[in-house]
Amino acid sequence: MFKKTTRVATCIIAASVTLGCLNLTSVNAATTSKTTSTTNVTQENLPIAGFSLAVSSTLDGKDNKGNETPRESVKKSAVVQTSDKVIVYTTNNEKSQEVGKLYNNNLVEVISNKKGWAKISSRNLTGYVKNDCLKKDKSLLESAAKRTAKVKTETLKLRENSSTDSRIVSLLGIDEVYSVTDESVTGWVKINTPAGEGFVSNEFVDVTREYTYGETLQEEKDRLQREAEEAAARKKAEEEAAAAEYARTHGNQAALSFAQQYVGNRYVWGGTSLTNGIDCSGYVMQVFAKYGVSLPHSSAAIRGYGKAVKTSEMQPGDVVCYQGHVGIYAGNGRLLSALNSRKGITYCSVNYKPIITVRRML
Repeated sequence: MFKKTTRVATCIIAASVTLGCLNLTSVNAATTSKTTSTTNVTQENLPIAGFSLAVSSTLDGKDNKGNETPRESVKKSAVVQTSDKVIVYTTNNEKSQEVGKLYNNNLVEVISNKKGWAKISSRNLTGYVKNDCLKKDKSLLESAAKRTAKVKTETLKLRENSSTDSRIVSLLGIDEVYSVTDESVTGWVKINTPAGEGFVSNEFVDVTREYTYGETLQEEKDRLQREAEEAAARKKAEEEAAAAEYARTHGNQAALSFAQQYVGNRYVWGGTSLTNGIDCSGYVMQVFAKYGVSLPHSSAAIRGYGKAVKTSEMQPGDVVCYQGHVGIYAGNGRLLSALNSRKGITYCSVNYKPIITVRRML
């Protein structure tokens, strides 16, 4: 009993000393670098090195039968090292339910370690992984963090070397943020900018560190959906930009070619869908929207848009306006429009009724 009590007391004293050392380190760091603030997004307030060691002790106890029962109260920061991904399970068994995933360089907190498995926490994700994917090397913990420097003065000189006598490479503006590549020179921070790498005084920047974390199954689902939506938006923007460029270089012919793709589709009064039903002004509106021209959903109002063209000079792709109707000139005396509910999107004679005006939109 006396020996066991002594060992526990020793661990408590060691923990107190460890925590005391961490506090002294924080004080010294604050006095040696007054102007550079280091922010870590972990909830455990990791030091600059990115390594948090709270109380770490291992007690070998015994159960009621006298058998050895290793009990670990471990809480350490670690970095995931993997070429793919690491599955996180509900228990220390690969047959148990998956709760999330970890990826290379994700930061985790190791809660416990037993029989080749580690219980970890990585922001919203908690579960078990094989501990051979976790590395506690200090240099890895440092390199896993993304370091940025935010300029906090109106104009900051970026110098070629870490000296006020060094050549000025560029001038940086307030609130601009750059990647940090080196902090080994006292009083200076090396950063990467569009003008190239250079040094700035740490007095005029705020340096922060950010880590990446694992994700729960729901977070993964949300991310994949978000990425798919972003990819679709990018694709749409690229297609619209390409269409606009084509329209700029090919004029009205591009709009006419696009409009012709929907010949035979339904006419629906008030409709705006090129595929599911549309009326005459909706048809013209949607065709030219493809090329960055915003038109109203009104055959009368469209008459005021674009450039007026003489009937004798109209070209394929020009918009032809009538009383109660509007369409696109298709050449050879033909009009392409969403004509009526019986014929849908079709061709007819451009002179099927008196023309009020011809407008060139592109």
